[in-house]
Amino acid sequence: MNSTFSIIEYQAFSKEDLKEIFKEKAEGFYKELEDFAKNNESLLGFKNKNTLKAKNYVGIIQTKSGVLEILPKCTNLDSYKKEDSSSNHDKEKLRRCYELDNISKNNDFYEKDFKFNPKNLLINMLKTLKNSPFKKSQISSLQSSKIPLFEVFITMFLDEFDSVYKKGLMRSYLSCEENRAFLKGKLLFNENIKRNLIHKERFFTSNDEFVLDIAPNR
Repeated sequence: MNSTFSIIEYQAFSKEDLKEIFKEKAEGFYKELEDFAKNNESLLGFKNKNTLKAKNYVGIIQTKSGVLEILPKCTNLDSYKKEDSSSNHDKEKLRRCYELDNISKNNDFYEKDFKFNPKNLLINMLKTLKNSPFKKSQISSLQSSKIPLFEVFITMFLDEFDSVYKKGLMRSYLSCEENRAFLKGKLLFNENIKRNLIHKERFFTSNDEFVLDIAPNR
């Protein structure tokens, strides 16, 4: 059973809307989303007592019962759900759309020609971000249009991990201070006297370690 419910920015939905996909699990999923909304009002809010409404954020909200997929408000969601995911898209038109000089010329692109899968648009927008891990993603539009957004992100993460793993993890020198049973590195006299006044057999030292446990690897 499909466990992903797709909406667009600012779209409202109720428990009844979830039943088409989640059946008997709809009530539990809606309750989980209500609990999320209470603690994350900037991401998901209440339109009224029985209706939730997305804000101006795109991405996914995952709970125990399912995934809420919030897509860019760029196309008709009903058409998106019905469209053939295997259709080809004009990448050159999308590239031209991103050029600032052409913004005023792109109204027709959005109004007439833009039948782009919103997931594909989101991925391509993420690729334009400076220093974004999405820049190097090799996932194709065809792939991303066929799978849930959550799985798209997982695929991108695994692709990036595979690339890093093949290159080898980075190492770097980190300063390490430790009270040791042997002399290694530089003896820190003041700290050594403070800690080892009655333990002459120990040495409080500082040295540089060539380690894997650094920020980029985390």
